Amino acid sequence: MKWGSETAANTPFRAVAEKLGHYETMPWSTIEQNRWRDHPVQRDKLIREAQKRLVELGQDDIDELWRFRLNAKQRLWGIRVDDMFRALWWDPEHLICPSKKSHT
Repeated sequence: MKWGSETAANTPFRAVAEKLGHYETMPWSTIEQNRWRDHPVQRDKLIREAQKRLVELGQDDIDELWRFRLNAKQRLWGIRVDDMFRALWWDPEHLICPSKKSHT
């Protein structure tokens, strides 16, 4: 699995930055109201490789990660710290925590 850095040259980071800019204008209370789209995910729901990556990053003490849905497949994963979001990785193929729904 690639964790974003190897594919940085081929990713639409401008679109990701624009989406994050939109989120930046909203309070967390507004973001939290739309839980079907953006929500926390328990660490044990992530694929094993992602859990191992958290250990490598020294973040294995985190119980849940926050997931932003950027479009049908793309997700941005990170840690919410108070009112801030610390991005950990970009998931362009929705592989970190695959949905069982057929349309994702």
